[in-house]
Amino acid sequence: MENFNGIKYFLFDDRPVKTVWEDGIIVETYSIDPGTGSLVRNDRLAFYIETQASDRDEISEEDYKARAHKIYLALPKEIKTSQAIDQHKDTLDKLK
Repeated sequence: MENFNGIKYFLFDDRPVKTVWEDGIIVETYSIDPGTGSLVRNDRLAFYIETQASDRDEISEEDYKARAHKIYLALPKEIKTSQAIDQHKDTLDKLK
């Protein structure tokens, strides 16, 4: 991936991974926590992506988003409700 700059998405261990590249080197790596559905920075995955992943493991941004959405939908209702409340806390506080 000589001198590539930008974002690439991979399927690693059957999970979607987002990578940020600068000059052909992965500088940031993100995965989705299946317990919370949150995007988590996990730069330890960069080594495995660079050494074990190939072009066939690369996925489109649309596929990445679809897989991320499936992970979110699989979360228990309590977690989704809690996240929604946290996300809209400012609005809820203004309504009080």
